[in-house]
Amino acid sequence: MNVRCESCGVQLKVNPEKLKGLYNKKIKFPCKNCGNDIKIHVTADFLNQKKVPEKKFHTDVIDDRANNKTSSELLQLKIIENDYTKAQLLKLNIGENIIGRASSDEKQNKVAVVTNDMEMSREHCLITVEKTNEKFQYILKDCKSTNGTYHNGIKLSEHDEVFISKESQIEIGITLIKLI
Repeated sequence: MNVRCESCGVQLKVNPEKLKGLYNKKIKFPCKNCGNDIKIHVTADFLNQKKVPEKKFHTDVIDDRANNKTSSELLQLKIIENDYTKAQLLKLNIGENIIGRASSDEKQNKVAVVTNDMEMSREHCLITVEKTNEKFQYILKDCKSTNGTYHNGIKLSEHDEVFISKESQIEIGITLIKLI
């Protein structure tokens, strides 16, 4: 499988067999081309992934709407249970949805995840829901979180905006979220 360096854009081959013992760990290694760190979160989906989503070097937008998977129904966030978080199903609203750890001073557009996952920021990432031509589009962006936001096992840079679709996987802290 290949991973792409966020700095220089080069793709490097990674042997998933060597990563199996690192399941649910965040690892980094130097790019052989530019020397900058490549950071990945080793998840089951990352280990089984066949292709890294294309990222153009001079743009900060990644399009993950393969096969026109926009929906005429508003999708929800399915929080996968782990040691710190119970399974949850959370609604998205049209407009900006701030995703993060629940706190006592919630904002109106906050989608609060009830969790003890301290690697999840209170305002970790943003999902913007737009409706065009009777279909919804979903855009994911990191909110300068301490531990980063991962889309299908690949860390978003601070300027990335990713079009996500049904079955996309988002990792914030050690919590896995699916768009369903």
